[in-house]
Amino acid sequence: METVEDSLDYKEFMLFYSVGIFGICCSVASLIFILKRPVLHNAFGYICAAHATAEAGVLGIFTIWGAVITLSSKEVEESVANVIMAHILNAFYYGTLYFHLLKSVNRFCAIVFSIKYRILFSDNIAKILILFTFGMGFIHTIPLFWYNCNSYFSGTTYRFTTRTFSCESAVIFYDDFVTCCTTMSIALSCDIITFSYFRIRTKKANIDSRNDIKLALHVLFNLLKTSF
Repeated sequence: METVEDSLDYKEFMLFYSVGIFGICCSVASLIFILKRPVLHNAFGYICAAHATAEAGVLGIFTIWGAVITLSSKEVEESVANVIMAHILNAFYYGTLYFHLLKSVNRFCAIVFSIKYRILFSDNIAKILILFTFGMGFIHTIPLFWYNCNSYFSGTTYRFTTRTFSCESAVIFYDDFVTCCTTMSIALSCDIITFSYFRIRTKKANIDSRNDIKLALHVLFNLLKTSF
């Protein structure tokens, strides 16, 4: 006979599976779109492809592993495999965070330093930055190698957690809150500067174009006047 708890487990499984599959499909569709569009075979396209890959990694682990743990026994939850999958997920997760920052810096350089953009973000430099970004994501998982800080997926709380509350509090504050706020603040600052610079240049270009039109009309009027 199915209990209420079993029913909730199956509902959680369907939630993980449905959201995860939808997200993975979107990430794969983005990768296919980038591969088929030659115009995106550049630094920005490579960064977007790497970002989509990292997001697919996060969603894939939640979909496959999180759903499996939700329906599995306590022994599987406490296994080494669960800890390893949590490390991989954290590496992908922090990778997506830093890819947001990298894309903001890329936009900033493309707009503000448009003449030097191809030098600053050549294909080779972009590939090195992508590897560096994945490496930064892995660095964030190093504190989790300590036994008390081992991260794992809990089938009870339906989230990734650590073995001890004190370690979890430190990870949440320093590794999540401080890192996320700092990274997103820098990314937001880059985007604000980029947008402001773009607006100023656009307004200046519009004023210049209007002046050019007025000058052309004035010359045309004088030509017509002298002709008659």
